Amino acid sequence: MSRYGERLRELRAERQLSLREVEERGGPSKDTMSLTERGVHRPHPRTLGKIAQAFGMSVSDLRAELEGADSPKASPLSNPQVRAWLRENGAPRGAMSDDEFKLYVLDLDPEISEAGDPAGIIRAVESLAQEADNTRAVLWARKKYDPIGPLLPVPPHASASEQQAVRHEELSRLRRDLPRTYRRRLTTLVNYANALAADQEARGKSPGYIEPTVGVAARRERMLEAAFAENVAG
Repeated sequence: MSRYGERLRELRAERQLSLREVEERGGPSKDTMSLTERGVHRPHPRTLGKIAQAFGMSVSDLRAELEGADSPKASPLSNPQVRAWLRENGAPRGAMSDDEFKLYVLDLDPEISEAGDPAGIIRAVESLAQEADNTRAVLWARKKYDPIGPLLPVPPHASASEQQAVRHEELSRLRRDLPRTYRRRLTTLVNYANALAADQEARGKSPGYIEPTVGVAARRERMLEAAFAENVAG
């Protein structure tokens, strides 16, 4: 469902109108309205006028309501309740914002070995990959993910079947967004580990590099930011 269609359905739900009632008020047929709300097609200007009439709105007001509706919709991961649920169900790093994840990584001890390998970051990669696998299983196990349904926002005046459809859509988005988040963060950690190893080698594996000095902390922060930027660019 497109955000445009979703907003149209929200406006209909706010007026407590069924698809049949929209048609009876001079709006498009219920089949056409359903296809529009599902994002299958955009309404013709004439059809938009019929929708506005059925909603008791002017066409300009309806356009204003729908304007910008196609801008990216916030991910379910931005919902504080969903993030709390993820933390409680074994996905603390998936529930972190990007800034929280960066701070988490910077607080890790890289444990750079004599060979110049950041053993601490490598273990973090392995641990994060395991968390991602476990979380994927949770999101696809009905008994485990059922409790998340009430946390997902739905149009308050929509029918029970429409609310169920919205929750199903939001759960599907969560199932897409969370694995993507894990993949980006795993790639970032690998990039960061490679940068640490390369920097250590460039400095001749100096023991002083391992010390948590101000210069080292600032250098590591720059490397992590570069790892994030490289991940986004890629």
